[in-house]
Amino acid sequence: MASINVVLRHSSGKGHSPGSLLLRVIHCRRVKTVTLRQGRIYPEEWNEKEQKIIYPVNNPIRKTFLESMAGKLEYEIALINSYILSLEKNGWYTVDEVIKKIPGKQH
Repeated sequence: MASINVVLRHSSGKGHSPGSLLLRVIHCRRVKTVTLRQGRIYPEEWNEKEQKIIYPVNNPIRKTFLESMAGKLEYEIALINSYILSLEKNGWYTVDEVIKKIPGKQH
C-alpha cells in the first residue's frame, strides 16, 4: 500500500517567509510530490514530527486561516487514500497512477 507524508518545504527567500506544504506519495520505493495550492505556512506553524499545523494563540485571523488549511489538508489526504484503495482493488498500480488521479494539482 502507498503511504502519504506531509512535508513543509521551507522558502528559499531571504528573511521570514512562509514555505509550501507538500504531500509525498510513496509506493514501491518511488516518491511523487504534490504541492498544495494556498498551502503556505511559516516554519513555526508546522510540527514536522507529527505532520500537523500548530495554531497561534494570539492571532485569531491567522488561526482561522490555519484551521482552514488543516481542513484542506485532511480532505486531500482522504481523497488520495480513496484513490489508493480503488487502485488496490484493481491489483498492481504505480505511484504515477495515484498522482494522475489528482485533478488540477501541481506535481
